[in-house]
Amino acid sequence: MYGNRQQMLEVYCTAWHKNKTNQQLTSLEKQVVSLIAEHPEYHDLFELPVPELEKKLSDWPLEENPFMHLSLHMSLREQIQINQPAGIRDCYKKLTDKTKSHHETEHQMFPALVETIFEQQHLEPTPDNVKKLNKIYLDKLNSL
Repeated sequence: MYGNRQQMLEVYCTAWHKNKTNQQLTSLEKQVVSLIAEHPEYHDLFELPVPELEKKLSDWPLEENPFMHLSLHMSLREQIQINQPAGIRDCYKKLTDKTKSHHETEHQMFPALVETIFEQQHLEPTPDNVKKLNKIYLDKLNSL
């Protein structure tokens, strides 16, 4: 799921609307709806028109922003699904065995993901740097 923030918000809002009106969903929309459904505190937000939602989200501090929160979940789920970086699926399984909750596991993985994204923005994307960041990321996850 790529694009600018407005396009991504449109995907979220459209998926939520289609679900509420019993329309057929694409595979991506099913993932989005499942994620939003896990967060009842955000349901009303995704019923707003996208421009209104964008304005509302811009008032939230980044660490509390619902769209950022859901995007972190989506990012982790994609990483786990494709096991990239290699080994993340095992880290996820081990942590889920401890927490007994997929949702809580993802929440515990957020800080490592955010730190890695931040670090990645400050490094040249060479193969060595990517390899190094992936190792640091997995080490952080394995220490949870």
